[in-house]
This record gives sequence, C-alpha cells and structure tokens, in this order.
Amino acid sequence: MVFDGSHVLNEVAGWQRVLGTIGSAPDANVTARCLAEPFSEAGVVEVAGVVPFDSVRKWSALIVDGAAGGAADDAAGTSVAAGTWVLGAPDFVLQDSHAGTAGSRGPRG
Repeated sequence: MVFDGSHVLNEVAGWQRVLGTIGSAPDANVTARCLAEPFSEAGVVEVAGVVPFDSVRKWSALIVDGAAGGAADDAAGTSVAAGTWVLGAPDFVLQDSHAGTAGSRGPRG
C-alpha cells in the first residue's frame, strides 16, 4: 500500500506529526505503516494512551494530552491538538455517530 496524498478539510495543529506517530508505531498495520514515510519527518508526538488497531473493529486511536483540552507542546515547542485521534475505516469509525438517522426520517413511500 502506498500513500498518495492528503486533502486538508480543516487545519488542526500537528496532524502531520500524529500521522507520523501512527505510521511509525511498532504495531502499525499495513495501512498505518504507509503513513510513516511521508509524515515521519514531521516528528512524533508524546502519546498519553493508545487503542491498538483491531481487524474486527477496523480502527485504532491515540490520545494526546494537553492542558485544558488545548494543545500539547513537544520538546521543540511545536503544538499538537490535544484529544483523541482516531484512524480507521469511516463506516466503522462513524458508525454510532449516525445511529438512528435513517429511522428519524419516518416511513418512506
């Protein structure tokens, strides 16, 4: 698998470093490993917690700590948005965020 580009919809501090961290993790799956090469030069972030990839769940996550939910600064003083970063198949990651949407439209016909 080869990474071919990114399309930023909303600039978030440190996203390149987060992808580099995910891609260079020792337990990174094939999809995540393709992120190591294009984003490893951005550096890695200090991780407060990890949810490893699971082939049934189809996503992984890492937690970046920051003061009051703001940004975490690394040793170089580069900010990374604090919070939980999730990487995975959209239909699995977003599965619960749209639960009930179809049913709320009412009957069709």
